Amino acid sequence: MNSFAIIRIPSQSQDRDPSAKAIENIISVSKEYFENIITFEDRFKEQSTETVDVERRTSENILFNVFLLLIYQARLSYALYERKNQLGMVFLHAGGFLFVLPIITCKLLGIPVTVSVIGEPHKGYENISSGHLLDKIITEAVLIAERFAYYAADGIVVFSMDMLSYKPLKGYQSKCVRVRFNFETVVEDTPAPPERDIEIVYLGRVCELKGADRAAEAVRLLSANTETEVTASFLGDGNLLEELRDEYGNDMSFSGWVQQEAVEDHLRESKIIMLPSRSEGLPKALLEAMSAGVVPITTPVGNIPSVIEDGENGLLVNDPTADQLADAANQLLASDALAMLSQNAQETIRSEFGFESAKNDFESLLKECGI
Repeated sequence: MNSFAIIRIPSQSQDRDPSAKAIENIISVSKEYFENIITFEDRFKEQSTETVDVERRTSENILFNVFLLLIYQARLSYALYERKNQLGMVFLHAGGFLFVLPIITCKLLGIPVTVSVIGEPHKGYENISSGHLLDKIITEAVLIAERFAYYAADGIVVFSMDMLSYKPLKGYQSKCVRVRFNFETVVEDTPAPPERDIEIVYLGRVCELKGADRAAEAVRLLSANTETEVTASFLGDGNLLEELRDEYGNDMSFSGWVQQEAVEDHLRESKIIMLPSRSEGLPKALLEAMSAGVVPITTPVGNIPSVIEDGENGLLVNDPTADQLADAANQLLASDALAMLSQNAQETIRSEFGFESAKNDFESLLKECGI
């Protein structure tokens, strides 16, 4: 029983894989406690002891896509059954609502299973829903699956205890353990904010849920109301990319998706990251930017308030209209406090989101699961 299995929904792109780093972090930490690490996609072949290639097919047809998801879950469940005598723990990344059959399999086989919470998926479906009956059914089905996953799991991983207020976790808070698998390494020798060339950077999916529309309008207002030129860069793709590029392309750059090296270069040269999300778990972009000393202007949603202390290592905007965001950016850029907030942002990552913190958290998770 010395193997640790990690399961997630595979990314459709090797290059554009936002959760890959989190999985690599989980592998690094779990190797401290388990001899064998099993993953279920070739993406992590080099880091894993064993890789089981379980293909996941998708379809644009919603109902057929649900059927294909069930087939994928059945194949995962069979792979777990074949390894039942060696598995000491199974970790399901990014929510258990997509892994109902593997969870049932683990429970029947007596294998401890943990589920990570990254947000409230049913709310995401609500936000993109057209209001049609099928959309409402899917939203409700996701909520039911979320609740079942948390009911059945031996341990529930949250990035912060603030997430205990999430609706699907009601009644299951006692099983929740904070595990900071999204740890970062502080980027040393970064330029001081006054020496950086980019005033505002946006990093993430360019969509309404992430507040890309708010950020673009805020940058336009900032540029119109300041005498100095404002350089702003949007990194990422999404359904609003072309619309925002057409409307705001003369005032800021929209690069679309870029390689990780380019992201790191942009962050080293950026003063402020604007992330006015409408719904969140704990955005990877936030921690990545803070590790490079980029000061966040963001919203108090999801897990963000557990990381950002307003006025200390970033700014929280409670009423995130474009006007309020622009005002916050304007005040911060004109303030001598920008350098202090930049240093504090990096110190937050150093003290709260390092490898040792993740190890201590993981030990608490093992205890919760009786291991």
